[in-house]
Amino acid sequence: MKKVFLALMALILAMVCAAAAAEHHFDAVTSQDGTVWDLFVITKLNFGEDHQVTSVTGHFERIVMDGDSSETAPESETTFALAKDFRALMAAEPNIFDQTVTVTDLYRWYADTYLGGEEELEGREMVFQCDLPDDEKIDGTYDFGFLTTKIELNGQNEIMYMEQVYVPWA
Repeated sequence: MKKVFLALMALILAMVCAAAAAEHHFDAVTSQDGTVWDLFVITKLNFGEDHQVTSVTGHFERIVMDGDSSETAPESETTFALAKDFRALMAAEPNIFDQTVTVTDLYRWYADTYLGGEEELEGREMVFQCDLPDDEKIDGTYDFGFLTTKIELNGQNEIMYMEQVYVPWA
């Protein structure tokens, strides 16, 4: 009886997970040889004076087979506008991906989550770059590590849904 119950619970869990995954159709870049890059790595948040993010700039990547590195899709650097009904599922705290929050304001989420909401961002860009030496940093920017997501585009090629992804780099 116990085995039947556990098997039934495992089946229900598998069905729930499959239904959640089927809810979104994440966009990816596929090369002619069939290689798929499904991670969209944001390198910059583009926003106006009202601090509303209007678009994000980034590129597509994939995890290389050894799981310790990534590979960028050739010529995939692009800027996607955010749809009017944009929403995202993002980490509630830096680098803790099992606690997520629904986000509609990326600027405020990033300032609150990664900067404690106290950082003065007026007049600065949010540019995501990795390990730049101080002499290569540009004044007027705020540098962070990469923000890895999966994205779902609407018919106008705008991001309508984004989900932050944990990438287990070694």
